Amino acid sequence: MTHTTIDNSQRLFILQFQGWSSDKIVCNLSGLPDAVKSLDKNQSYIIFEYWNSKLKRCSKTHLNGMFEANQIDFKIK
Repeated sequence: MTHTTIDNSQRLFILQFQGWSSDKIVCNLSGLPDAVKSLDKNQSYIIFEYWNSKLKRCSKTHLNGMFEANQIDFKIK
């Protein structure tokens, strides 16, 4: 399990596992790479972005663009 500190002035991301487990990891963009790295290699997941009281499913393109814009050296494959 990954533990992060949440900064409420930034967007929240919810990494939700698919399959038998309905566990979730909630973090900011800077904590997302560590959360993804903590998963098993074959574990499937969905990432949602929570901003302005709305929950939106994130695409790989959107997330990779946000990583690049915030100078975070990480890519979702």
